[in-house]
Amino acid sequence: MSPKSILDESKLYNLIVEYLEEKRELKLDSAIPYLKTKLRTNSFNINTDIIIKVLRSLIQHKLIVEGSRLVRYDLLNNSKRKKIYRFIVNNPGIFHYEIVKHFDISSHVVTWHLRVLKKFRLIKETNVENHVVYFDKAVTLYEVKKKYFLRRKKSQKIISTLNDVRDGMTKTAISRTLKMHPNTVKKYLKALQEIKILEIKEESNKTLYLLSNEYLNG
Repeated sequence: MSPKSILDESKLYNLIVEYLEEKRELKLDSAIPYLKTKLRTNSFNINTDIIIKVLRSLIQHKLIVEGSRLVRYDLLNNSKRKKIYRFIVNNPGIFHYEIVKHFDISSHVVTWHLRVLKKFRLIKETNVENHVVYFDKAVTLYEVKKKYFLRRKKSQKIISTLNDVRDGMTKTAISRTLKMHPNTVKKYLKALQEIKILEIKEESNKTLYLLSNEYLNG
């Protein structure tokens, strides 16, 4: 039987899983000779360039990550990591402390699992209000900000107040009613406008804030 010369990603991926059972992490300089030997044993006649090309493709698609002992399909076998991932999927825009508080686990454990999930691109991160927040890779930044601000208690108080006064209120009136600092009110009004929860109307030289039709009809 002649040596096989076609190498698909699934074959190499399975060999990498075997490699990682013996090694602490994926290092290409030691993985390539290992893979060549294994392939030769299985009657594959593959040169180094082809192996590197397939490895790079697996790395590009985040099925494997250089420097990690994990592979993508094993990531959620860890129960804590799976719970954290599902929590992020269901609560886009969640930040580190909220995850720690929700699961009552140490900060460094959460940090480790977040790092792994980011490394394999299951989640992404962005900055909102000086918080690094996390979200599923399929969620848009607009949706992340919307979910984030709708969870904030100050946002909820403003929305509840405006829901009772459908004709709208001035920034000063909102601040006075909620006993909330004007600068804080200003910040949240701006954020709620950006995510289309609020709209404004000008009336008698006053700027009134009210709930948007999009929010009320949503």
